[in-house]
Amino acid sequence: MIDKTAIKAIQHYITISGDAAYTLQELRDIAGADAKPAIDTLIRRQVLGRLGQGLYVPMKEGVFRPGPVPAFPFEQSCACVLQKLRIEFRPGRAVRDYNAGRTTQVPARVIFEVRGNRMPQMGYGKQVLLYDNKTYPKSELARFAAIDPWPCDGELSADQAIQRLRDYMRAVPDSIYLRQDFEHLALQQTATAIRTIISKNLVAELGTGIYGRLESSGGGYQLAAGGLYRAVCRALDRMDIEWRPRMAWRRYQSGAGPKPSVPSFEVRGRRRPRLQYAGVPVAYDNEQMSPAELRTVGRDDPWPEMGWPPR
Repeated sequence: MIDKTAIKAIQHYITISGDAAYTLQELRDIAGADAKPAIDTLIRRQVLGRLGQGLYVPMKEGVFRPGPVPAFPFEQSCACVLQKLRIEFRPGRAVRDYNAGRTTQVPARVIFEVRGNRMPQMGYGKQVLLYDNKTYPKSELARFAAIDPWPCDGELSADQAIQRLRDYMRAVPDSIYLRQDFEHLALQQTATAIRTIISKNLVAELGTGIYGRLESSGGGYQLAAGGLYRAVCRALDRMDIEWRPRMAWRRYQSGAGPKPSVPSFEVRGRRRPRLQYAGVPVAYDNEQMSPAELRTVGRDDPWPEMGWPPR
């Protein structure tokens, strides 16, 4: 015979707690040894719904359709369970990309990423909780964590910030990095971490907040882009500055002239970042030619629609 006291105790606990989900152990602490048969009774009475093995959600009367429905959204109930089981989690990669504006595709499923190997299975009706940990290999998860690291407990130390930048550069092997790439990783330790990776010849500062990746070559270091010209091309692209090589470089690229000694460009607009490497500065036609001369060049040699390939 089912103890009615256990049923009333669980119902009272559900009412006063207002949680989105409950665990079997949690309800056992309330109702004792009679918790399981009391829970089965409440499921038959449609007061509780089964979310997973030993996991339950409170039910309510549906508004748009007859019959009981979960009282809370499925995602909220899953998050509540993981919190109660003390499993560290965060939204899956697709959700994080959407929230950060990296994609406009709205995730259609509930996806989480967890730390560790505990991934309780949860589902209700047609909804099923998915885990990035089971979707991607460990190497890919490590790359995600390097690009979008897990929140740090407490204040980030300088060593942790430096390691985050190292991991990010391994995960994203670009030839140019901007300060904002590092700021969301190193937080308040950004300046210290950048000075460290410069001192270790991982990057070189080409301009304010613009860093070129370095690679070892013949006992020294050189820009990974393959030279200052290519590095500047990438930097201007990353800064969303419309550019093209200056006239001397365009002649060289068409085979009509020698290779200029200094990288030089023509840009559209007023943004002309000051860049240099190993004492070699970058020049701009916009500063060496008058507006009338630039208009003449633009008329005689118009801007291409798809940009210029670096050489």
